[in-house]
Amino acid sequence: MFPDVPAFLRWRGVSDQRPPTIAILMHRQYLDSIETGMIDDLVARIEKQGAIAMPIFDRMLPKGSLRQLLRPDENQPPLADVIINTQIMLNAEGRRSEFTELGLPVIQANRYRHGDAAAWQADAQGLSMMEVPFFLAQPEYAGITDIQISAATRKPHDDVVAIPAQAQAVADRALALTRLQRKPAGQQQLALMFWNYPAGEKNLSSSYMNIPRSLGSTRRRPARGRLRHPAPSARGRTHHATATPAGPGLQPRTSGPAEAAAGGWSGRTAAAGTLPPMAGHPCPRVTRQALLTRWGDPARTLSVVDWQGEPVFAIPRLQLGKLAILPQPGRAEPGPDGNIDREKALYHSTRADALPPHTYLAHLPVGPRGAAHDALIHFGTHGTQEWLPGKERGLSVYDPPMLAIGNIPVIYPYIVDNVGEATQARRRGRAVTVSHQTPPLRPAGLHQRLTELHDLLHQWLSQEEGAVKDQIRTDILARAKQERLLADLEWTEERARTDFSAFLDTLHAHLHELAETIQPVGLHTFGQNAQEEHRLATVMMMLGKPFLEAAARHMGEPQTELDETLAVDYQQMIDTSPYRLLKRYLQPDADLHELPEPLQAQLTQARQWWQALDAGGETGGLIAALQGRYRPTAYGGSGAQPRRPAHRPQPLWL
Repeated sequence: MFPDVPAFLRWRGVSDQRPPTIAILMHRQYLDSIETGMIDDLVARIEKQGAIAMPIFDRMLPKGSLRQLLRPDENQPPLADVIINTQIMLNAEGRRSEFTELGLPVIQANRYRHGDAAAWQADAQGLSMMEVPFFLAQPEYAGITDIQISAATRKPHDDVVAIPAQAQAVADRALALTRLQRKPAGQQQLALMFWNYPAGEKNLSSSYMNIPRSLGSTRRRPARGRLRHPAPSARGRTHHATATPAGPGLQPRTSGPAEAAAGGWSGRTAAAGTLPPMAGHPCPRVTRQALLTRWGDPARTLSVVDWQGEPVFAIPRLQLGKLAILPQPGRAEPGPDGNIDREKALYHSTRADALPPHTYLAHLPVGPRGAAHDALIHFGTHGTQEWLPGKERGLSVYDPPMLAIGNIPVIYPYIVDNVGEATQARRRGRAVTVSHQTPPLRPAGLHQRLTELHDLLHQWLSQEEGAVKDQIRTDILARAKQERLLADLEWTEERARTDFSAFLDTLHAHLHELAETIQPVGLHTFGQNAQEEHRLATVMMMLGKPFLEAAARHMGEPQTELDETLAVDYQQMIDTSPYRLLKRYLQPDADLHELPEPLQAQLTQARQWWQALDAGGETGGLIAALQGRYRPTAYGGSGAQPRRPAHRPQPLWL
């Protein structure tokens, strides 16, 4: 035992060139009870790969002393690269603060407490619901990612025994993060997979994110903070790798441009009766047989083509320097009709027999010359890998989600208002999620025919009795029928004609409701702010009706007309009183004290939300994850984004 980290490193003979160093945060109880089997196993696996494993223990409550342990000199970087946590999480806020100060990524190795490795393999939950708060939810809030089962409990003495394949996955992920940290950005081999459902070459889709523009926006960042890759070219190189189905090794060979095999595609051999390699994990016999039983002979799938005399899986991929861009594979094998119905049935399925098809496994990111990628970026909410069958939590490396992805770091830009499915991506997809904004929000306003109908309604209200008013009434009824508003409001023509005043009140309220309906505007571009007009509208919607009425009143609108503020042509929304007032007083030199106190408070809040809606942090978060750094968290996601609850948007602090 050593009093501090520098003493330990001196004992290890570390000079200025420190090897990758993994700190293993453990309980002191492990030492007191001589229960260090899980820790010893991790140490051996890490050091076998040339890194330094450094077990440390630190109190959990109130706030620990991790920063002092791992960064004794504030003017120097930390003395470790990655932390593997094995402690229960009792003080998530305190640990979160320490992890943020250190900036080191933290992953977690749990033990299965209800039996040995065989009992855990048979447990469909993997990690019980009772253990979720202290071994999943709280650690996630503290910023811990990739929480895995690495050991089990051997009866009758409750010995903690490592599960070899699981412990190896933890060690490999820790070392993969150190490679991200130490490899220059321009040398990183990256894969970017985009949401592609239903499958198709034109379906560059996502959850309200514009993927092509997001790629361009990320690429245009300054050199130290971007995905470095050349512009697309007309000709690509087709890379082929042969592999044995059960082994992790690839024997690559590279061809020149090969239009016959479709340039811009990559291939993997599809020998009869064998399976594609699975992210470096040896595939158990039972899993291999289940895949063959479910999907048949891989060589007979429609995605297999003949190339230079051998069958290969044709995998669409655009290679831009060291960045490979490829669509998310489907969960059904391709068919003549695209297998759309089967794909829909399988998309969210975690049934045990909903195994990924051969083409899915062949789709795994493998770079030029067969080199494994340093990281996988997933654009789009949500993917399919995290929905493959297997344990609910605490997955086995032999469960399909883990077989499909292996130990490659996964960075997953995820829409901020889908916290639930983002949790699935973290717990079953091994992902670090980086929240991105929804599209900007604005009131829908009224479109041409509804604007004309609304004007007619006001004309009828102000018109004296007579032939003109009767004609307006006839026009209102005819237009309401033409626009199917009678059906929407569940009024018959006869009833509307007979009780016109009541119908008019209902119609008027309905038009106002339509005008005030919050709607997204276009798609969000990752890391790029919305247009000023749209960003202003988002803040206006977040302030809600109290601001709309106060602003209209201050700008001279009659009290009786305050509810008419947004009932205008949508193209004239920027000319409304609330919009103009908000735009004026968001300027930093505008004096809020010249306004009534309620408006001062609302516009002070508006200024804070305007700043919070700066999307620049999104790309910064992605780049930080690609650099293997800790990503600060809070409940909900990362950054401050709007959401859409039942009534009006509120800030969601993430």
